[in-house]
Amino acid sequence: MKAFFRHYVLIPSIVTVAVFVLMCVLGYFGFSLKIDAAQEIMRQFAEMIDQKGIISDSGDIKVAALFLNNWKASGISLILGFVPFLFLPVFVLLTNSAVTGGVFAVMGASGGKILMNIVTGILPHGIFEIPALCISIAMGFQLCRFICSKILDRGRLNSVSAGTFFINTAKVFLFIVTPMLIIAALVETYITPVIMGIV
Repeated sequence: MKAFFRHYVLIPSIVTVAVFVLMCVLGYFGFSLKIDAAQEIMRQFAEMIDQKGIISDSGDIKVAALFLNNWKASGISLILGFVPFLFLPVFVLLTNSAVTGGVFAVMGASGGKILMNIVTGILPHGIFEIPALCISIAMGFQLCRFICSKILDRGRLNSVSAGTFFINTAKVFLFIVTPMLIIAALVETYITPVIMGIV
């Protein structure tokens, strides 16, 4: 699995994280010009969180619900890679990063300290959650690329069998992505609120 991760996942994941950050910046500047649209996205996001029961009646985060939500989102990003030629995980990347940029735009428009909010409210758990999502997206991209290669029979990425590729992909998701999401959920539930409260 280590060799598989280095060869198929590591570089695409780094690129995915870089694109995520870039799209967040572009999303921030884009939504800064359309704050109403950004506020509407935030409203819809808040409704989605409420419907999924991630926040309890007392306002506390439910760690299990938060983890399952992020785990499903990451899983979907990977599974979309089974659709050949469309590279759908890329759209997950662009959507999530642009929306995140929109959140920052709303913060800035309301007079919030964006850098402080990132450091205290996002970075503690985001350092685990964002890479986990990006790894899932990168694996979904590689999965789509692998399937396309098999269909077109160009010999690319075919140094391993389909079974081995799929099994190693599942192992990366279970043994790397999943633990990172568990840690992220725990930090977001129990540590991030404390840091924000102190600051």
